[in-house]
Amino acid sequence: MLLNYLYPDLSEKWIARYVGTFYRNYNNDSMSIYEDTNEVILARDGFLKLLPEALISDENELKGGNIQEKYNKVEQKKKFFEEVFLPFNTFSFRENLYIEKNISNLLYTKLDYVLKTYFNYDRAAETNPYVKRISVVLPYISELRANFSRIAKLLGVLMGCKTKMKVNRYSDEDSTRCWVPNVEYQLLIPGLSAEEYRKLKNDVVPLQQFISEWLMPVEVRCEITIKHHNQPQNAGEGLILDYNTEFVEN
Repeated sequence: MLLNYLYPDLSEKWIARYVGTFYRNYNNDSMSIYEDTNEVILARDGFLKLLPEALISDENELKGGNIQEKYNKVEQKKKFFEEVFLPFNTFSFRENLYIEKNISNLLYTKLDYVLKTYFNYDRAAETNPYVKRISVVLPYISELRANFSRIAKLLGVLMGCKTKMKVNRYSDEDSTRCWVPNVEYQLLIPGLSAEEYRKLKNDVVPLQQFISEWLMPVEVRCEITIKHHNQPQNAGEGLILDYNTEFVEN
């Protein structure tokens, strides 16, 4: 899936080498990628694994004589068979890529239907660009809900900026008996003009409402703010005003 997404033009050009690892469950499926040669090294067993071991070596082949020399011959024979089966492994791998790409395309075209049917959310009618982009995570809310740090990373990717998360308490009353948990996500975007800041702030309001509704527990308040900088102020340095302060000339 990632290869199709990151390298859409190489789907029919990859050369697949299956190295096989008994610890594959603890390893990445694609161990190495070489863009210059279009090779991908996979932690899987290829067609070579189907051959009887005796075709490559038998239990007596490494006994006696020059062990290193005999071992080298076995390795050469193994490499020979790997090259023989390389076209079959590559063909199988490309077919898997083709199937995955078509399934992904089919699922994407059905995404609006799934969201509307199962989540009662009309993505086609959504006008806010940020909410429309993030709505694709709705099928995965069981993994994202209340995962505050992952939501911060998601916001960073969505907004194309660094993010900072603060977890504290909030109350709309003076009494401390009504505190509720509060998660604040700060979008660190320097250099916005006053007009750009106001527009982005308005666009973020529906995004904040969407995250509060779908990704936050009921008892947790969510807040998204836009900040100018991420550096602490030091003595002797000029003060950088945040977006909540403006100079007005008379």
